[in-house]
Amino acid sequence: MVGVESVDVGGVPVSWYCASCSSELGADDAAPDGFMGQPAARCPHCGAEDLAWEPWAGEIADGVYYPHDENGLRTISTPRDGEPWG
Repeated sequence: MVGVESVDVGGVPVSWYCASCSSELGADDAAPDGFMGQPAARCPHCGAEDLAWEPWAGEIADGVYYPHDENGLRTISTPRDGEPWG
């Protein structure tokens, strides 16, 4: 696995997160075709299998992922745990 922020899927950057504990998981740029960069089968933080993807638009700052809105600004929402990439 090569951990990156996102992978390009049809021109859209995609990133993964755990829907159970909300940890930002990034993507695996070596994942097989058709897996959309899914980095793991289970969350490495809580062990849940409930992983989901989203279009990547955000930033990691001090270990927290802040989603961005359509203008590239931090949205007013609950940030998720993040981790450094690479």
